[in-house]
Amino acid sequence: MMRRFLWIVAALTPLLAAGCNNSSQADPVARMTRALGGREAIGRLHSLSVAANCIGPDGHFRTWVESVRPGSVHFRQSDGVDSIAVWSTPDSTWLSDGARMVEGDPRVRAFVRGHEFHLDLFEIDTRFSGHTVAGMDTVDGHACARVDMRDEGGSPAAIFIDEESGLPRLLELNPAGAEGTLRIMFDDWREVAGLMVFFAFGMAEGPDRNFIYRYTEIVPNQVPPGLFDPRQFR
Repeated sequence: MMRRFLWIVAALTPLLAAGCNNSSQADPVARMTRALGGREAIGRLHSLSVAANCIGPDGHFRTWVESVRPGSVHFRQSDGVDSIAVWSTPDSTWLSDGARMVEGDPRVRAFVRGHEFHLDLFEIDTRFSGHTVAGMDTVDGHACARVDMRDEGGSPAAIFIDEESGLPRLLELNPAGAEGTLRIMFDDWREVAGLMVFFAFGMAEGPDRNFIYRYTEIVPNQVPPGLFDPRQFR
C-alpha cells in the first residue's frame, strides 16, 4: 500500500506544481507588484524625483520629473537652448517657458503625467483599468504574460510581464496626440530604497520616432512639500 501511495504522489507532483504555477500566473499584475517591491514598499513611496539624459529624433535633451503622490507633478525639459517647466496638481496646471507663466489645459497635464514612467508601474492599479490577461507573448526573447488594459483617457494599453523575474519588459500606450503606439522597453533594473526601478528605457513612437532615456538620479521621498504652493504661480 505504501509503495502505491508513493507512486501516486510521484505521478501527481508535476501536475500539482503546474497547478500552483498556473495559480501564480493567473494574476501577473500582482506578481509584478511583488517583484517591484510589494504593496507595502510602494505605499511608503510618497514622492519621487528623477532626472534623465535623453536622446530623441531632434537630438539630446534632459528631463526632470518630481512627483508627489497622489497626482501632483513638476516637469522640466531642456535641450540646452530652449526649456519648459510645468507644475500640475489635480486642481490646476501651470506652465512656464522660462520667461512667462500661463495656466495650462488638461492636455498639458496629461502630457506631463505621461512622463511619470515609474509611477505608471507603481500605480498600475489606479492609472489603468480593465486589466485582462491576454495570454503569453515573447519580448526580446523572453516569455511574458500580456495584460491588456485601458489608460485614464480610455485608450488601449498593454503591459508584458516577464515570466521569470516578474518585472515588466514592455509597456504599450496609445495616448491622444502621439504619432503611433508608444512601445516602452525597460532596462537596467536596480534596487532603490526597497523598490526595483529601471534606470533606462527605449521608446518607439510609431514607426519612425525613437527615444532613449538614461536616468542619472532616482530619489524617493525627498520632493519638498512647498513645490506646489499655489502662491508661486502668481
